[in-house]
Amino acid sequence: MDLLLAVLPLLVATALLGGTRLPSWLAGLAALISALPALLLSLPSNQTVVPVLVEETLQGSWLAWQAISVMLAGLFFHAATRLATVRQQVELDARSLFTLVIFIGPFVESAVGFGVGIVVVVGRLLTAGVPPLTAALLSLLSQTLVPWGAFAVGTLIGAEVANLPFRELAWASALLSVPLLLAWLPFYYRLAGSLPDADSHRRIRVSEIGWVLVAGGALVLVNRFSDPEIAVILSLGAVILARRLIHAEGGTGELRQDLTRAAPYVALCALLLVTRLIEPIGIALGNMATLQPFTEGPTFSPFLHPSFWLLAVGTGALIARRRALMPVLKETFSSGWQPVLVTLLFVILARFMITSQSAEHIALSLTALLGAQAVLTTPALAAAAGFLTGSNTASNALMMPVQSQLTASVALAPALVAGLQNVAGSAMTGLSPARVVLACTLTGGIDVRAVYQRASLFVLPPLLVLTAVAFCATLLA
Repeated sequence: MDLLLAVLPLLVATALLGGTRLPSWLAGLAALISALPALLLSLPSNQTVVPVLVEETLQGSWLAWQAISVMLAGLFFHAATRLATVRQQVELDARSLFTLVIFIGPFVESAVGFGVGIVVVVGRLLTAGVPPLTAALLSLLSQTLVPWGAFAVGTLIGAEVANLPFRELAWASALLSVPLLLAWLPFYYRLAGSLPDADSHRRIRVSEIGWVLVAGGALVLVNRFSDPEIAVILSLGAVILARRLIHAEGGTGELRQDLTRAAPYVALCALLLVTRLIEPIGIALGNMATLQPFTEGPTFSPFLHPSFWLLAVGTGALIARRRALMPVLKETFSSGWQPVLVTLLFVILARFMITSQSAEHIALSLTALLGAQAVLTTPALAAAAGFLTGSNTASNALMMPVQSQLTASVALAPALVAGLQNVAGSAMTGLSPARVVLACTLTGGIDVRAVYQRASLFVLPPLLVLTAVAFCATLLA
């Protein structure tokens, strides 16, 4: 009975997200309600129910705010800095295509999140005359570094739920992501090989693999020695700039246009680097205001947080381009209210599952059934959560409590198991219904089933590679 109540929220979320057309927030609300019986039965007889519910809801809301603030600020930044769509066809050579899909898409996703990388990649591919179905598939392949999406808010939530240092989880995620970047390349080359300039794509494969290794190494180093929030922006930003200077891709006219598009991102990166690398400035901004309503909860320093600088640069862009504020606010709200509500509900659900010891019951049951091999289920469970929720924040909130309890049972490094959860769940958000529908809509309403038929093999790298890592870890434990 205890196990049934423990898994009930996961079953409800899975059934409603995967088997119905209900909005994600309604599925999250239903899962949250289904977690109440386990929470109530876990309380001592002398403890009042209402104060516990209020306390856990408030703590979950405060934890969710760390992600929600970046979500809303990131969507505001994107709406405020977006330029008018270029309607004339602009050619895209092999190197420029590789840069767009493998580097620029993840870069934009890191700065904004929520599938905005798909928007940017699809728009550029369509103006280059790429067929809609191929454009949709390539845009989904650009969702490769989602653990750092929207300044790594999902990884931050995962670290808080797993009770791990943020940088430790981000570093483990970076190490696990490098082989995935390489494993996805054959799928990219197969799609690129269907384009008219296929021969040039084949000629540059070796050099492009080298660039991916450089980007992966930079990602690992930045996560190890700097702030994970800016890891992708810093590492991929340097790679994109280096490729632009070395290969002079796109010609002078396109270079000027790219610099205009990139100006807000350059300003954002510069401000974030200044606040994090120049210690006196960071300390001064942190001392201006720091909020921590719960002793065991995270702190929030408004003037150090990425959300503040996203809002500041976005507002500056509005002023510089003489655009009205209200349309941007309306777009931010219409795009953001559902992701915000989904994140809030799933993070509160994570708090309920931890307090009721539901996660511990599930982990102990898996261990009793599979022994040390229980950790081999981590990538599949994480991938399922990422696919269903379409958010690495929600995926981590939903499954990280179980994975954290599993760690204690299988005697593996907590950061490794949490990293497997974070990377596998993030990888599958790119194939979630929400993002696939977004890509299909942007490319002119192509058939969702056609995309899934072609993209179904995209699931193999995260499942095979990460399960192999888990298997090797159990052998060495």
